[in-house]
Amino acid sequence: MTKPKTLYLHIGTHKTGTTAIQVLLTTRSATFAQSGLFVPRTGRIGEVSGHHNIAWELNADARYRPELGTLAELCEELKASPHPAAIISSEDFEYFYCDPQALKVLKAAFEGCGYQVEVLMFLREQSEMIGSLYQELLKHGLAMHYHAFSCAVITRGEFAMHGKWRYCLSCERLVAGFAAVFGEAHVHCRRYERPVQTTFLDLVGCFLVGGTDGTHPAGWENKALPDIKVYALRRYNAWAARKAVTESRAFLGRRAIIDAEFPDEGPGAHALITGSLPGLCGALRWRGTNRWLLRKKGVRLDPPSPRELVHNMVRGMYARLALAGRRRIVNGLIDSARTASCLR
Repeated sequence: MTKPKTLYLHIGTHKTGTTAIQVLLTTRSATFAQSGLFVPRTGRIGEVSGHHNIAWELNADARYRPELGTLAELCEELKASPHPAAIISSEDFEYFYCDPQALKVLKAAFEGCGYQVEVLMFLREQSEMIGSLYQELLKHGLAMHYHAFSCAVITRGEFAMHGKWRYCLSCERLVAGFAAVFGEAHVHCRRYERPVQTTFLDLVGCFLVGGTDGTHPAGWENKALPDIKVYALRRYNAWAARKAVTESRAFLGRRAIIDAEFPDEGPGAHALITGSLPGLCGALRWRGTNRWLLRKKGVRLDPPSPRELVHNMVRGMYARLALAGRRRIVNGLIDSARTASCLR
């Protein structure tokens, strides 16, 4: 009987350096191939992107484009590969933790190609994750205040947006969703730490010639937005929702804010969502699920100390006061976004 090949299914999660990993995979795919790891092209939406189109196909996402590659076409490419291992990467596979039917479709497709699936996931400490995820979702139209968003995530342990975008911060629930289909032993977890590429290479057991020396192509990292853009985005998204602005137009407005020239004001410019009163409660909320993760997977997610949480909350308070004195700049960003959204 032929021994099955290995397929690494990297599911993110969101905001754990997935862009850095995908840029590494795509820009050095030839070197990976020499080490026995195949990086398919089917399903990638750009030269240095992950295989997002495959996840979008299974999730009936509006962004899905058949011409970018389907699951069936991906399977044909995998079957033709002579390499003993392959990797598929997209943080949007995370959405399927509560969709066992979609996971069964993936499992059956890859096993039909002669592969044993190994799920790879990186996890981030929840108080950090909430702030980073909030900023990311603002770029996609979220209009909630940060405190309301924090409370919603802490209460439910997850957050859903646009119907099928599902983010799970409960490690036990997330891991269990994939383990139920692929098997507990085939779900591998690591804590998100920079540089994430090093941990990733250790996890897949594949090393590049020259290693990861910290030199990566431009655009590999999603940088945090300054407070003034976070505030302007939330207000613009609320306006666009009230006015029922179409997504294509609203997107142009959000890009105008995100791409606006703005001087780097150092760490003090990123204090608005570093801490909040719900964050103090959240440190207790995640204690049980993080203990489960440590016991089952040996991964420790240590929350900030109470002192650090209080310090962050004070910094956030001062950041909100500082924004009140910069109303003219904020209004200018919002006006430019409204203008951009009406140009199309």
